[in-house]
Amino acid sequence: MKCSIIIPAYNSGSTISSCLASALNQSVSKKDYEVILVDDGSIDNTTGIAEDYSVKIIKQSNQGPAAARNTGAHEAKGDVLVFTDSDCEIDNKFIETILTPFEQNQQIVGVQGSYRTKQEQFVARFAQVEIETRYKKMAKNQSIDFIGTYAAAYEREVFRNCGGFDTCFPQASGEDADFSYKLQKEGYKMIFKRGAFVYHRHPSTLRKYLRSKFYRGFWRAKLYRKHPQKTVNDSYTPQSLKFQVLSVPLFILSLALSFFHLAWLLIAMCIVLLFVLSSLPFFRLFNERDYSKALFISPMLFLRAAALLLGLMFGGLNELLHSKTKHEVRT
Repeated sequence: MKCSIIIPAYNSGSTISSCLASALNQSVSKKDYEVILVDDGSIDNTTGIAEDYSVKIIKQSNQGPAAARNTGAHEAKGDVLVFTDSDCEIDNKFIETILTPFEQNQQIVGVQGSYRTKQEQFVARFAQVEIETRYKKMAKNQSIDFIGTYAAAYEREVFRNCGGFDTCFPQASGEDADFSYKLQKEGYKMIFKRGAFVYHRHPSTLRKYLRSKFYRGFWRAKLYRKHPQKTVNDSYTPQSLKFQVLSVPLFILSLALSFFHLAWLLIAMCIVLLFVLSSLPFFRLFNERDYSKALFISPMLFLRAAALLLGLMFGGLNELLHSKTKHEVRT
């Protein structure tokens, strides 16, 4: 079975070399796969660096990662399309591992891999533990409804027949979930393969991390508008996270009302207690690595929830205004 590794890149000069080197250093024979780099309108030296490697380079104007991946998929010759990001370093057995489910079960059309990190910063390790809580949830399911494109594989014909990624998501935050939900709705089977992994560079500062969470929430508003049933449950999002996001406005409201009646202060304290209890699985995973930072976990989780909530609010407002504008144009 042959595959095509598709890597969208935008101003990735600082990371593309290690990404391409790892993509070309796989345990399978080089004749069994190709590497396609889609330069999405970079203005740095991304293409110049990529020209030193034996990969197919496609250049296009800046249209976003969804469009770049679709371009790569259109040009791909492999039976399976494998996606990763330009800031990832691919494990040398990644291709071998992620293709195995397709070879073992013809009903499988999509496989989700995982990512690890080599970073030591607290915020980066926090982000890694965050994704691992999601992996624990996914590993419990025989099939999943979410595949993230940092480590993903799809049957080429199924991908093309289902229309590829929706380019209405201009940033890398929603088009992969949208496509996964579409596949599940069509009755296709997707699975999680943790052993197929890449090394990822997480945000290493609090500002960058919270900014990424804000935009994740922002584009979730569009995603949930398209797939409202997924606001209740999916195979990727822990229910504890939804409670934590909801607890932020409840806590702020209770704290504000406590100035008028002390009973609200008790309610606010109860919300804090429930928030901490909902964080215990995260605590356990993080503390396997570093007990010294345990006191920072709850504040970090609260800030994460607040950033997601803020993003959802602004994203919801954006969707409302966009919908109103489209309605006015039609009338």
